[in-house]
Amino acid sequence: MVGSEFIGSKSGNGTAGEGVSEEAAAIISAALMHVPFDGWSDEALIAGAVDAGIEPERVTVSFPSGPIDAIVAYIALADAEMVSAFELLDDKSEKVHLMIRTLILLRLEQASAHKEAVRRALTLLALPTNAGQSARTLYRTVDAMWRAAGQQDTDFSFYTKRATLAAVYSATL
Repeated sequence: MVGSEFIGSKSGNGTAGEGVSEEAAAIISAALMHVPFDGWSDEALIAGAVDAGIEPERVTVSFPSGPIDAIVAYIALADAEMVSAFELLDDKSEKVHLMIRTLILLRLEQASAHKEAVRRALTLLALPTNAGQSARTLYRTVDAMWRAAGQQDTDFSFYTKRATLAAVYSATL
């Protein structure tokens, strides 16, 4: 889902995704090959840092709360990559529900490249101690989808739209 092709497409602001440094993005990208074996763990992140040519000590700087911070950054990168892929499409529908459908399909297609990493991330996010972080990342993802589809309004249906999409999106993972 996250790769060097995405990291190189930053918009000149020093970040690869919203609030994610290039260093953190590089660590995550390299760690993805270790996650199926080590899970989202400090060991996988350190191995990713070494593979990316980054000092292992930088892992704690990039992800102060450990693997959960790496998962949150991974999701932020995936959100940015999904929106970028959607914006590059030539034949976008004018209908909002079809744009949302396209965004969900893009996200699922991107996730398929790293199924085990996504599965392990969802397992950690499902823990009661991570419930708040899980809700925040889900909200950011569905909000990114609605905004990419051109829905910038903040009227009474703002939360209803996001809650409905969150339920649909969650059911597809």
